[in-house]
Amino acid sequence: MKKVPHYDPTNDLVFKFVFGRDERKNVTLAFINDMTGREGRDAFVDLDFRTSELVPDKLDDKLGRLDIFGILDNNTRIDVEMQVINHRNMEKRSLF
Repeated sequence: MKKVPHYDPTNDLVFKFVFGRDERKNVTLAFINDMTGREGRDAFVDLDFRTSELVPDKLDDKLGRLDIFGILDNNTRIDVEMQVINHRNMEKRSLF
């Protein structure tokens, strides 16, 4: 019997392969709406996949990368990010 490889779904490449492709947008949209508890008029209606880097202002600042923008019914765009580990620094990261 052939052994099936195990892939870590939180790995950036695996996550982006499964959830970051236009041909699987409906899966990603359902996943994000379920995870955030959005439904009805508050649900995300579309996604925009892109890779854009936020270049740091200072040498010791962190590089930021935005990959998925959720789009609401009123055309509001919200950056969607996955965090694997809770470093208890979301306020600081959000301000970045």
